[in-house]
Amino acid sequence: MPTSIKRKFKERLEMSIGWKFPPNNYGSEDGLNDPGIETFLSRPLESLAREVIQNSRDAAMDATKPVVVEFALYDVPRELFPGVSEFSKILNSCGEYWSENAKSRKFFAHAKQLLNQENITFLKISDYNTKGLAGAAEPRGKDWHKLTKSVGASDKREGKDGSFGIGKHAPFACSAFRTVFYGTKVEEDKTTAFQGVAKLVTHLDKSGEATQGTGYFGEKGKLQPILDVDTLDDFYRRRRFGTDIFIPGFIYGDDWDERVALSVIKNFFVSIHDGKLSVHVGEIRIDQTTLPQLMEQLVERKGASETIGFYRTLIDEDSHVFFDENFLGMGQIELNVVIGEDLPKQVAMVRQSGMLVYIKKRFKTPLRFSAVFIARGEKLNTFLTSLEPPAHDDWEPERHAEDVPYARSVLQKMHSWIVDKIRELSATTESEEIDPEGIGQFLPDDLDNEDGKNETDNSDEGDAHPRPVEMQVRATSPSAHRPTTGESDEGEDNSVAGVDSSGNRNGVNGDGVLVPGQEGVNGTGQDGQSGTVSGDGPDISVKASRVNLQRLRLFCSDSSTGEYMLAYTPDLSGDGTIQLNVVGEVGNEAAPIASVVDVASGEQYAVPREGTIGPITFVQGQKKELKVILKEHLRCAMEVSAHAS
Repeated sequence: MPTSIKRKFKERLEMSIGWKFPPNNYGSEDGLNDPGIETFLSRPLESLAREVIQNSRDAAMDATKPVVVEFALYDVPRELFPGVSEFSKILNSCGEYWSENAKSRKFFAHAKQLLNQENITFLKISDYNTKGLAGAAEPRGKDWHKLTKSVGASDKREGKDGSFGIGKHAPFACSAFRTVFYGTKVEEDKTTAFQGVAKLVTHLDKSGEATQGTGYFGEKGKLQPILDVDTLDDFYRRRRFGTDIFIPGFIYGDDWDERVALSVIKNFFVSIHDGKLSVHVGEIRIDQTTLPQLMEQLVERKGASETIGFYRTLIDEDSHVFFDENFLGMGQIELNVVIGEDLPKQVAMVRQSGMLVYIKKRFKTPLRFSAVFIARGEKLNTFLTSLEPPAHDDWEPERHAEDVPYARSVLQKMHSWIVDKIRELSATTESEEIDPEGIGQFLPDDLDNEDGKNETDNSDEGDAHPRPVEMQVRATSPSAHRPTTGESDEGEDNSVAGVDSSGNRNGVNGDGVLVPGQEGVNGTGQDGQSGTVSGDGPDISVKASRVNLQRLRLFCSDSSTGEYMLAYTPDLSGDGTIQLNVVGEVGNEAAPIASVVDVASGEQYAVPREGTIGPITFVQGQKKELKVILKEHLRCAMEVSAHAS
């Protein structure tokens, strides 16, 4: 080809390839607070590892070999940043357009400073033994489009972890430019593709027209990716099947590799142990052979003791393993349990892929244990996937649009199965303990308090939007009460609020809403008899008479802040206390109350010990409403009891 023709071809190529932010056509303006990105800013590195590896695991090519994911840091010369001159002008325009916004001024000043440096730090994430992202040459509907252009769409494919939903924003949260580049080579048709996405703000383009906040690097005409990767620098060319993610402006200090590695181990220890996943983070290699050593050298040093406990269930010779080969006709479930005095009484809930979904806590039992539950059945995995939010960190029955009661029933039966197996071990362990005649009934089941924020705790009971139910409560004769464990004969969770006019026991469901026909404990034995109140200090013997709370209502008003509303009308006057207990899988414990305020007067009540409110003055027939804030921001089942001083 003559030199003149080559020059013209290069000029046309440069004109057609670059950055483009579509016009907003006088519509809404996009600011810097992108909801998807904001979701991951509090723990960006930890979220990055979890979200990226989900999608890599879903794209596995050869199931007999592990998927390999590599995280590597590079200093890239400024001139190799795709469309750097154009991007620099875009940053200037963004800063000028939002000059009166302090947060935006600071962000774009920092971004321009980094872009003007001789080298720009990139984090490159590459996966192998994966199929790549199909559909780059198609307008929509395939994985490439879902990753780069879909907004508010979550594609929950059967049994898969990732969905290209909100999780795809995690890499943007790790970029000082809010910019990510993608490269892929597809196993199916051998195609290659490369494209950049910048989630910035509305600004003025070269023609003075206001733009949308999201722009693209690639073929400008229809905002399409570059399909001929030979036109790119070798750093960006994908030669093997799989996908690359390039994060420019990755500034996270010298310990970035340990933070990412810790997140990988915490979220994927089952998959790594099973030989399905191998991850390289800088110089740290995480696979089936190195995992035991990393548990000692990294995980223990970082204080993630719960992960070590979970891992022990998979490797200890003394681990107890339970199976149901066809649970509810949906396939196999498995529970691995290890017992030890230093273990936190928690269950890691894991799906077939080997990724941790959430940690189930609040087991009130003397038995100290760690457990890993794995849903291995194909049908069950498809069902559980349909219940997961975009972050894949919970199973929510309300997401099963076809039949919410059915979804709730399956989850309850699954959790009851777990509780039953733990009870079996607890009964075996307790039978070996010495109980001097009759003294066991005067001792608390558990002398320790379970502290710490439950970052993945949830409750499966109750509706997502609770409707408070009013119940009439009255005093009963001592013979009508008996000490209980807070469990029904079937092993389901139960809560207590009192006894209604028909003699029926009342409880509070998983949303903190009073419901009839449930039974539990008030912590004092029979009315008027002495008992113990367990708090942060030693157990205190008390002599108190029960106060019946009429028109009792307790419901969660804001789970994000741990806020509950408690309304009641006492049947007598005088001073006393109110006790709130959280209902667990195998029993109850005092609620971790942070503060209590009278809604009408603003008076703040003391919390002398865990779960106890007071002293508080009861006025017969006078309704009172209290706002209760828990130390842990969660929605849970609670029981209520009141006693006069």
